[in-house]
Amino acid sequence: MAKSYKGRYYKKWESIKSNEETSKWIETSPSLIEYSDFIDMKIVIEHHWDSFKQIFGKRKEIIVGKIVELEQIRNKIAHNRKLTDSEFIKFKSYCDEILKCIEK
Repeated sequence: MAKSYKGRYYKKWESIKSNEETSKWIETSPSLIEYSDFIDMKIVIEHHWDSFKQIFGKRKEIIVGKIVELEQIRNKIAHNRKLTDSEFIKFKSYCDEILKCIEK
């Protein structure tokens, strides 16, 4: 997927990987998609919906909306802020729903 996405995000991922390759202490991944930001996934899914339609069905707006909400929760986690009970429930529920789509 990353190789077919040659926009600015692809270049950004290559740059992050290249910087990581200069470190003696970090093992790099062969997959560029692993260098994407969370919100990059939303953009890739939106721009390549035909590739994801089989996975997510006709629910593009729902999946994209969930990713936007998950990003906000993910940011709290990444910055060591405590989630409320309702945020945790939403996080788990959205992740479970997305995983069910992927695992079909």
